Amino acid sequence: GAIHFYSYFRPDHAEKRDAYIDTADKILTFYGSKFVPFPYEKMAMVEVPLPPFLGGVGPSSMMMLQDGFVARKDVPEFLLAHELAHQWFGNLIPINITDPNYNQWLSEGFATYCDALYTEHTEGPKALAIHMQRYGQLYFQFAMLAPRGKGAIKDTFPDSPLYRPVIYEKGAIVLHMLRKVMGDEKFFGLMRKYVETYRDKPSTVDDFRRLANTVNGESLDWFFAQWLDQAVFAHWKVNAEVGAAAGGGTVKTKIMISQPDDLVKMPADITLYGAKGEKQVMANVMLDQREQEVDAATPFAPVRIVVDEDFWVLHRPGSDNEWNAGSAAGPTTTAALA
Repeated sequence: GAIHFYSYFRPDHAEKRDAYIDTADKILTFYGSKFVPFPYEKMAMVEVPLPPFLGGVGPSSMMMLQDGFVARKDVPEFLLAHELAHQWFGNLIPINITDPNYNQWLSEGFATYCDALYTEHTEGPKALAIHMQRYGQLYFQFAMLAPRGKGAIKDTFPDSPLYRPVIYEKGAIVLHMLRKVMGDEKFFGLMRKYVETYRDKPSTVDDFRRLANTVNGESLDWFFAQWLDQAVFAHWKVNAEVGAAAGGGTVKTKIMISQPDDLVKMPADITLYGAKGEKQVMANVMLDQREQEVDAATPFAPVRIVVDEDFWVLHRPGSDNEWNAGSAAGPTTTAALA
């Protein structure tokens, strides 16, 4: 095609070049469809003895890969997907080290979310949910050990011990949440607009925030104030009262959701399951109160209710976001609810 690929592997890995080139071509084509076409004439892949903590480095039109990864049997798609994303975020939109309002989230957080997008593209939405769950687990491993209030994206820089989990993993989740709030059409429109507007130009986090407000058509200041400016996360506790079946077999359920820690505002999906595997999803319910009631009507009696089952929101690990009819805390069953 239009991209010239070059591979520089050690002789004992030379036979892997075609597999790496094929994978890189697929990833670059996918990103080109989401943002703008690959902006360079060539892509070189070079096997080098990088330090163990670096899987790869991606300067313009080049991807340096740690020899330990190349030695593995399979092509590390997740690593290639991350490093190749830097051709857009970090290279085409350059890293801006001269402005104090710049943050590596615009490079590393974006590239980390890009490898999640490629997973969604190749394996589907369930694989994306698992991918985002893994990012959340990696973030909380470190965040739970940090002092309360530490870990806001806007003031986390490479000299911080929280740099990796905040800028990479949390950074990717913040973009995922922004996609949830905006919807796919506006979110991917924003990503394209950001690349088109700031290609070969320095940009700041505030530039991205302003552009997001413009593309969204209404202010997202509340979103960025939570997820960029603060170190908060959602913690929902769920309980329910299930009514008896009314006319037509409809069951009314009162779902009680509390936020005992940080009070955050986010839309979340609430999934209700029946004893025979029935399922109903209440999409994008705005949760923004300390104590909140949500009414549901289903053609079955719910025995399990889960908030944010597919990990669209940065929420506390554990099962507090889930209610089960058989649990010790479980439902107060009443007559048919009004």
